[in-house]
Amino acid sequence: MTELKNRRAAATLEIESEVVQLDNRAIEKEKLRQERKERKKYELLNSTSFSLASKLSTTLDKYYLDPIIGLFFPGVGDIATSVFGLPFIYISVFKIKSLPLTLAIIYNFLVDTLVGIIPIVGDIFDVFKRSYKTNLDLIVGYVDDNHEIIKKVRGQAFKTAILITVVGYLIYKMIIWTAGMIEWMSGFISSLF
Repeated sequence: MTELKNRRAAATLEIESEVVQLDNRAIEKEKLRQERKERKKYELLNSTSFSLASKLSTTLDKYYLDPIIGLFFPGVGDIATSVFGLPFIYISVFKIKSLPLTLAIIYNFLVDTLVGIIPIVGDIFDVFKRSYKTNLDLIVGYVDDNHEIIKKVRGQAFKTAILITVVGYLIYKMIIWTAGMIEWMSGFISSLF
């Protein structure tokens, strides 16, 4: 009977030892994962592309350069400023490597472009809708492992992809309409003289 108890005790100790070893390996693996994540975060936050995106966000949204450009160059200015979204897209595609994040960033810029094309109303909207800051916040949220932002962006990825198509089509139609309006206005003005 004592021999049976000794074997059970030895087996229990062996199992407990294996569980402790597994726990230690899991803890070590998690530490390595956290270290890699922190290293990637540090590299991203100190990269030229992130610095550029951060400066663009400040310049175009905080100092209202985006709506000012749109006001002085209606339509064309808003399409031109959308080029400044490329560093944000670059970060999401090549640094973070997240398709849902990339879709969210593209969508935000397309909505900004679509509304910005509308003369005066779009420029007023641009003052309040800060797409560059929103996209920078999404990037920082991903880098900081903000589960709320990540869950929201991933949950809306399919819907965002469809909306990108719709907004892209609307931008195309607005450009055609704006070009027609410019042509009509120039014809009207030239007919006066």
